[in-house]
Amino acid sequence: MSQTFLIAGKHAGSPVKGNALVQPVFQNLSALARQKNNYWAQRAVETLKSLSSGHIKSNVFVSEEIAGATRREFTMVLPGCIARVVKNSRGEYLVYQLEADTAYEQMQKDAQKPGLYRATKEPLGWITNLQSDGKVLNQRDRMVAITDRTKDPDIAANRAVPFMEDAPTSVGRISVQRDGFDLHFTPGKSPIGGLRNIRQALNAAQDPELRESGLQLAYTMAAAKGTKSVRWVSVQGGSGVLTQAMRILREQNVRFQGAEHYVFFSRLTTLAGPAEGLARELGFEFSRETKDFSRLNLNELIGGTGLGLGNLAAAWRRHRGDPEHTALRLGSDVAREVAGLAGGGKALAATAVATGAALGVATATGGAALGLPASITFATAVFGSVAGVAPPLVKAWLPHYYNKIARRL
Repeated sequence: MSQTFLIAGKHAGSPVKGNALVQPVFQNLSALARQKNNYWAQRAVETLKSLSSGHIKSNVFVSEEIAGATRREFTMVLPGCIARVVKNSRGEYLVYQLEADTAYEQMQKDAQKPGLYRATKEPLGWITNLQSDGKVLNQRDRMVAITDRTKDPDIAANRAVPFMEDAPTSVGRISVQRDGFDLHFTPGKSPIGGLRNIRQALNAAQDPELRESGLQLAYTMAAAKGTKSVRWVSVQGGSGVLTQAMRILREQNVRFQGAEHYVFFSRLTTLAGPAEGLARELGFEFSRETKDFSRLNLNELIGGTGLGLGNLAAAWRRHRGDPEHTALRLGSDVAREVAGLAGGGKALAATAVATGAALGVATATGGAALGLPASITFATAVFGSVAGVAPPLVKAWLPHYYNKIARRL
């Protein structure tokens, strides 16, 4: 008869109907956890062992199914492993299926999984090194960037530096250049939140796509409580990962009162209200401002203000579902929603054209040689006579390009 095993608790090893492969998988996972700095395996084992308390927290399970009058089933997602668990009539949690990826750390090194990296300045730019223990440098006023999804942590670090230096919580450009910073990296191609993913922008705290990275960041943040005055700065879609990490910390009853930890949301693309609320509830501090965003960048406008979300979402759905609803019409719809925020007619014109950048429109040709979105080139041509429109659009929609050029001047 196939068997499963209660991994921890009074009846550990008690056989019940299930899968006999669970115990050796857990033993292998435990062996990895005993290795120095293998923190993802350590956290997975700790969480599985905590089932002996008779409680399961919502921050580690994805779904719950009623399996019968006396049983409930859960799917738990942890860094590097997935466990399927049943709660029996005696209140015990039994792991009946366990899948562990022993190559998880190597996947982190290959930038295929979220992880914490240390960023240092080199003559040719910023380079990063994976921190296998998931802990920030124990240094007062340490700065930590939580970045948007990218394919490479070195790219993420180089893009993050200007935002780190300009954040109100920054310890200054000289300190960043001299001491470097830590970086929480999330791999992926598509940015987090914004106009293209309004559902994620509105519900970053619960979004399943961000759960793995959010769990990793939550571990890092909890481990940093003993370091004074850490400065956590989210960059663009990194706000979504930070929001989910803070929700997890709240459910784990982790608080930061007295730790003098600061939070700032730079150019955020997920809803600011829930993120700010979680930060205050957890005891984080702010310096002058809590966030910044560009009113000419629709992805950031959604995160920064939540303005007209219902109408913006409706316009976006119509654009996706109606071939006749062109990007220009979408731009007009969006412009009506946001023009009042950014200075009248000039902002109306710029915002309408900027919608093309949100959608990745590339029909004009003038910006191809520079790698600029066609909509920005188009904006320069059409609105170039209106002083100040084109440069703000470049800054709003190409912040990495803008920062790179600006710092050469």
